[in-house]
Formats: sequence, C-alpha cells, structure tokens
Amino acid sequence: MALVTALACTAQAEEFTIGTGSATLTYAPVARIIADAVGPQAGLTLVPLVTRGSLDNIEAIMDGRRASGFAQSDIGFWASEGSGIWSGRPPAEDLRTIAALYPEHIHVVTLAESAVETLEDLQNKRIALDEVGSGTHVDGRLILEAVGLRSDQYAVETFGGREAADALVEGRIDAFVVVAGYPTAAIADLAARAPIRLVPIDGDVAVELLWLHGFLERSTVPDGAYAGVPGVETVSVGAHWFTHADVPEDVIYEITRALFSDATRDRLAAGHPKGSEITPGTALDGVAVPLHRGAVRFYEESGVMD
Repeated sequence: MALVTALACTAQAEEFTIGTGSATLTYAPVARIIADAVGPQAGLTLVPLVTRGSLDNIEAIMDGRRASGFAQSDIGFWASEGSGIWSGRPPAEDLRTIAALYPEHIHVVTLAESAVETLEDLQNKRIALDEVGSGTHVDGRLILEAVGLRSDQYAVETFGGREAADALVEGRIDAFVVVAGYPTAAIADLAARAPIRLVPIDGDVAVELLWLHGFLERSTVPDGAYAGVPGVETVSVGAHWFTHADVPEDVIYEITRALFSDATRDRLAAGHPKGSEITPGTALDGVAVPLHRGAVRFYEESGVMD
C-alpha cells in the first residue's frame, strides 16, 4: 500500500512531514518552530510543508503523502466520522490525534471604507474563501449559510493569504475570510498598508453557528491584534495536529514528549503569540478524533490523562 510504503520511507530517512497551510497564515510559522525544536529532541527531521490547508492535509495523511498535518478540529472530526465535508467517502478510521494546539479565530476582513458592516452585507458581494481544500473555505461557507445567504447570492474567489489581501486593496473583492490564530501575517501585513476592519460574527448568527456546529466557540480578536484595527467578537475552532494510526508508537511518543518539553514551550512562546497557548493542560481540548497510541502513552505517563 502507498501509505505503508510512504511511512516506511519516512522512518528510514528519519524524516517526519507536517502539512501546514498557506505560508502567510499561522500553521506554517508555528510548524517551523515546532520542527526546529521538536525534531532534534525526538531524533527526527521534521519537515513542514506548505499546503492547501486542513482538508488537503487530512487527505494526504490518509493516502500516505504526508506523515502528519495540522487541521481544524471540525475537518478532522468529519473525516473520522465520514460526515460533513467528508460525506460520501469511507470514514478516515485510521486518522489519529497527536495534540490540540491552539484556537483559530474566524476573521472576516474588509476595507475600513467598505459598506460591509455586518455579515448580511455580504449579499451580492465578492468574497475570497481561500483554496478548496482549506478549512477556511469550508468554514466560510458555513458562516454564509448561517447568515441565510444562498450560493447564488454572492461570488466566491478561491484564493487566500496575501493574494486575497492584494485583491481587496485592488478592489477585485469586497471581503475575504481567514481561519487562523491571530496575529496572522497576511492580515498584519495588509493592516500596515491599508485601513481595514474586521466584520463581527456575533448576535443571532453566532448563536446559530454554535447551535449547529458544536466544534465552534465564542471568541474575540482583541484590540491591537492588528495595528489600527478595532477588536471584534467572532467564533473560533481548534487547530489540531493529526497523523495516521500506522505511524510507529515510539515515533509519536517522542514527538509528543518533545512538543511539551520546557525547551520547546520556551521557543514556541518566544516565536509566535499562539505558541504560548500550546500547553499540556490544553492538549486534549476539543479532541474528538482518537489519540495516537504514542500520544496516549505520553499523556498517561505525564499525568495529562488520568
């Protein structure tokens, strides 16, 4: 099988790939810090790969193209259950969780001078939802459905990150959606060159989203997360690290142990604002996909699991 072959090659080369997402969002910089800190402690070479994001990473794990990947918790759950975005495919029964990492906040970005004040104002507008295969594309659709907009009541562009930021400044779109831990580079860079606003996800829309989708939680993007941009209420979803059940137990044990070492946590806290939120105390938050047996071993030994 391709999966077994890929994992065997990975083990022989002592390399362990991590699918991330756009280079200008949050998965990629956090993965680079983790790779540099965890790899030497675990006796592996961790290799972050820029990818299309959550759904793409899960698909690549299941068909053996990547040893692991970051993904939104909702995408992982749907794949494991064969529901939601994964409907019509066999459940990804061998998908496994290494750890919950940090909350990802749903940003809806527009220009400060835009007429888009609320989510309802997105009707008949041009919206960038990132690439098909990203978690942003999936959750962006969920938000627009919760507002009551049909797919024929707005135009979608499938680009994200810096490309979406450029399109907003140039007037080719009216808004774009990003699901990422703040601050994310694409929005921070945009805020430095153009006045922008974040559209809140609150009120009845937030209630509807939380009622329909239990993986979402109320959250905020605070004042100061992006220079000159007022904070807003929004919703968030967990960023989790996934792998395949066939990865050897010792490999995932060493990776998990190294991820939560004091040395790694120091580097994460210094390297990215979301890094300090990756802790043993939150490692199991919102985990709905079975843990890899190597991760279980670490959590039991360390007292994270009773």
